[in-house]
Amino acid sequence: MKKMFLALLTTLLLLLAATTALAVSPSDYNCLVCGEPCTEWYSYHGEDGTVSVHSPACYICYAIVWDTVFPCTPAEGTATCISPARCSICGSPDWIGSAPDPNAHGDMSRWFYAGPTQHYRYCLDCVAEASYEYEDHYGGTATCSKPAICEGCGSSYGELSTEHAMSEWKSISTTQHRKYCTLCWGVETIIYEDHYGGTATCWELAVCEGCGNAYGDYDYDNHNWGDWVWLNGSTHLRECRDCPASEEGNHSGGTATCTERAICEVCNAGYGELAADAHSWGEWTPNADGTHTRVCKLNAEHTETVDCTWGDWTHLTHIHHERRCTICNGQELGEHSGGTLTCYSPRICDVCNEVYGSPDNSGLSGHPNPVIEQKPATCYEEGYYRVTCDHPGCSMPFFEIILPANGQHIYHDWQPTGDGSHIAACHYCSEELTVPCTVFTAELFAACPICGEYEGGVLAVIYAHDDDESLPYGTLVIRGGEIPVDGAMCAITVTGSYGGQVVELIAPVTVSLPMELTGFRIIDMNGEEIPFTLENGMLTFETATAGLFLLVPAE
Repeated sequence: MKKMFLALLTTLLLLLAATTALAVSPSDYNCLVCGEPCTEWYSYHGEDGTVSVHSPACYICYAIVWDTVFPCTPAEGTATCISPARCSICGSPDWIGSAPDPNAHGDMSRWFYAGPTQHYRYCLDCVAEASYEYEDHYGGTATCSKPAICEGCGSSYGELSTEHAMSEWKSISTTQHRKYCTLCWGVETIIYEDHYGGTATCWELAVCEGCGNAYGDYDYDNHNWGDWVWLNGSTHLRECRDCPASEEGNHSGGTATCTERAICEVCNAGYGELAADAHSWGEWTPNADGTHTRVCKLNAEHTETVDCTWGDWTHLTHIHHERRCTICNGQELGEHSGGTLTCYSPRICDVCNEVYGSPDNSGLSGHPNPVIEQKPATCYEEGYYRVTCDHPGCSMPFFEIILPANGQHIYHDWQPTGDGSHIAACHYCSEELTVPCTVFTAELFAACPICGEYEGGVLAVIYAHDDDESLPYGTLVIRGGEIPVDGAMCAITVTGSYGGQVVELIAPVTVSLPMELTGFRIIDMNGEEIPFTLENGMLTFETATAGLFLLVPAE
């Protein structure tokens, strides 16, 4: 029972020490005698002799606080080869179970020479044989005269080096230099060699690149030349910086211009004459007159003007084409021209070969394939006049006129009635129709172009046929004859006729008839003179409108 109590006490003391070891101090407790803080720890053995403990103690009054007990715990690493570990709290080495650590040596001695390959050292505390340590020599550098010095014990060890510390090359004659080992001075290390390198001049000997001494002979052709300088208009000169030698040379290189002489590539001085044709031209610029000009960059008074070199004409707008100079890019404009305007295609310019304008299908002109179909109306059935374009590119028909049959008759051979009208019988049913005359007037003469009546007579029929080229429908009637009118020689009427009424022309009509008269001119109803020809007794003229034409004496 007593042993169990002591074991329990020991466990509690160890637990208390574990929780307070880092923070406990004897000053944390007051002396039971003087009441002052304790100053020391008092260590002693437990009752069973197995545990060392300590309590706070006051060495002023030599009192111990017996009711406060802590077990001793060894401080880690404090045991050495000659002393056990001390308590981490009270510092006492005297506790149950404590002992020195034979492997925990303290200060070691220096390394001592132990032979040609090793050195040793030992513990200064225990000097035990077990504390001896051996190690191979290391470090240091052997030379050809001395072995290496161990960095551990300071003793020499190993073999001499086969490498030598050679001296610098030293000149020994005008042709050779030598070097040798500065450590062993061995005869076998001496090396002889000829001088080499360097360059002799007219003033200095060559300097050996090995030993740095001058050797050999002067080179009187190797000068230390100065810069070339201008001497005269054709030559330059340079002189040796070391001796009185000099030499001359001709100017060369460079290019003369219209403002500056050539610059010698050797002495950098100008020489020779100006080159009147050696310009530094700028860009060509157009002059808007078919030429271009360029100006010399060196002298603006030097210019050159030549004709432009034109490229091909190209389309520019619906009115113009252009062409550009291949050198200055100057422009020349021109208007589109030529080509044939059709109902399906605009014109193709003869110059630039591009399309311009728009197709024209507004009338008969311009249609390359007109197809005209017509049928006269009779009193029994209607007729028609139709014109279309047979070209696949044409998008519009021409026009069509339907001639009604209801009450419509075909009348020919209109005769005057003498009362300002004319009459004709239907070609099919003989029904007669009377229609007022249409009077054409030119100067002082008037006549009806349908029946030919004029005051005092009738103009005879020269030509009367259906015409589908110059009329939309009806009959083309041409009348003429000499007339008893002062100042007039003859009258001619041209008109389209249908139902006793005038039909306007849709295309020009060429009038051609025999004529014995000469010395006349022809005037129209506006008093305008029209051109004509009279060859071999045949009068020919052209009219685009129905009208009355007078032949009057030539002035």
